[in-house]
Amino acid sequence: MRQVIVGAVAATLAVGVVTRAETLQIDGSTTVGPIADAFAEYFKSIEPDLAITVKKTGSGDGAAALIDGRCDIATMSRFMKPEEFEKAVANKVLPVAHVVAMDGVCVAVHPSNPVKALTSAQVRDIYTGKITNWKQVGGSDTPIVVISRDTSSGTYETFESLVMKKQPMAAGVEYVNANPQAQSRVRTTPGAIGSTSTNSGCMAPWAMSRRWNSSSAGWLSIRCGATRMETMLKVVIPAAHSGIIAAVVLGMMRAIGETMVVWMASGNATQIPHPWWDVSQSIRTMTATIAGGMGESPEGSQHRGALFAIGVLLLILTFGLNLVSEYFLARAKKAAGRS
Repeated sequence: MRQVIVGAVAATLAVGVVTRAETLQIDGSTTVGPIADAFAEYFKSIEPDLAITVKKTGSGDGAAALIDGRCDIATMSRFMKPEEFEKAVANKVLPVAHVVAMDGVCVAVHPSNPVKALTSAQVRDIYTGKITNWKQVGGSDTPIVVISRDTSSGTYETFESLVMKKQPMAAGVEYVNANPQAQSRVRTTPGAIGSTSTNSGCMAPWAMSRRWNSSSAGWLSIRCGATRMETMLKVVIPAAHSGIIAAVVLGMMRAIGETMVVWMASGNATQIPHPWWDVSQSIRTMTATIAGGMGESPEGSQHRGALFAIGVLLLILTFGLNLVSEYFLARAKKAAGRS
């Protein structure tokens, strides 16, 4: 799930900088707050005589402050709404939007929660009050404490639009003013679930490192502002295309030539060596036996059944060897401290 973070900048901001204004007021999203603080610190180094004030009251409050002329920059974790833009223009303020980052909305739970996955429908039912206990979604018999951002937050509006589908939240939902407050409440409450921003700490160890609609964008994709499919098509495949092509060609070559090479190298003699351990004598491998005899064996004959039996035996041997190799690899990783 993606959440666009923008800074809506009033046209008067440029005039204020040019005329050496003494103050610069920034108001808006708590999600964009860290970016606003970094901007203020950097801009202060360029304009040391400029007094910069950063307020973090919510995206909606930032938009309202920009419309009323109470701030120069409104930081929002969403785009301005059409009605907000119309009000700004009516007040002779022309907002100019600049995307400064990409963020995602996540659901966080206490680390002791045994629930491994939640669908969007289950999350929606939790927030509407249809699901009130974790045992209803496969967890322990614990009442669910539902935490949400306040209604003036861009995080709230994104969550309401994409997850709640405009359905009203239950009366018992607890609203907090900032993402850090939501995260702190979840971190200290075993039965809590909270909607928050990935930009402001949802990647912490206590957060819900679980699957929430596994078909949606992965964490790293969200950090790039892309869906999982966009990441695969525009990042993974272009970076790995040479290896993919090489693997396809190698697979075709092995399918065509490997059996023939083994066939010729082993001598392709239909016999059991005597003594059996004498590797210098000609033999026929199981793969060569299947390849050489399948086309000539009549349908339903004992010969054809024997070839299928050889194939099953070959599958069992290969599977067993893979299990043994995985076992020893796992032991090696554990011994090296990488498990």
